[in-house]
Amino acid sequence: MPTGPYLGPSERPAATRTMKETVMAYSFACADTGADCPGAFATEGKDELMAHVQMHAQAAHPELAGNPELASVVGGLVKQI
Repeated sequence: MPTGPYLGPSERPAATRTMKETVMAYSFACADTGADCPGAFATEGKDELMAHVQMHAQAAHPELAGNPELASVVGGLVKQI
């Protein structure tokens, strides 16, 4: 008999989830844009991924900061993993 509170699939650590319970994740790599940059990111949520990419762009690619096309280009290259 289990003790303690039940943890639903998304509350369990990833290592203890079954194949069916795996949470979708998203990834992006700067190299996919053609840039010579090792920046690569993977997160469980697309909004979180976009936040990481935005912070990276501001720090590593300041010439792109504020470019309104950046979100569109990045969004088109995001992969669901």
